[in-house]
Amino acid sequence: MALLTKDKRLPEAEREARYHEALASAPRPVRLIKIADAVDNLCDAPHGGDRQKALAKARRLLEIYAGDASIERALEVLRGEVEGGTGA
Repeated sequence: MALLTKDKRLPEAEREARYHEALASAPRPVRLIKIADAVDNLCDAPHGGDRQKALAKARRLLEIYAGDASIERALEVLRGEVEGGTGA
């Protein structure tokens, strides 16, 4: 669970950098959970500011996990949601 949690004690820039580094090197189950959470957030936020925030986070995950063949199907689903359709 620690890999999915940001350390609020750190300054924001450092916190975000460390969080993204941890996500990039996280075990496969953690990466899959993070992608599933991003898909769920996109489904729960169909319009407005919440949608834009969810899209930004999803796009960041797509960047972090780009080229990771072990989670490609999950990335396809996430890409589908980012593009406005369903990747399922």
